[in-house]
Amino acid sequence: MATSRDIQEVVSKLSSDKSKTRE
Repeated sequence: MATSRDIQEVVSKLSSDKSKTRE
């Protein structure tokens, strides 16, 4: 089961990936 911590890590990773793509 994915814990809230795991979800936060995935979200933060996706967010960072989006930021890199924008740049």
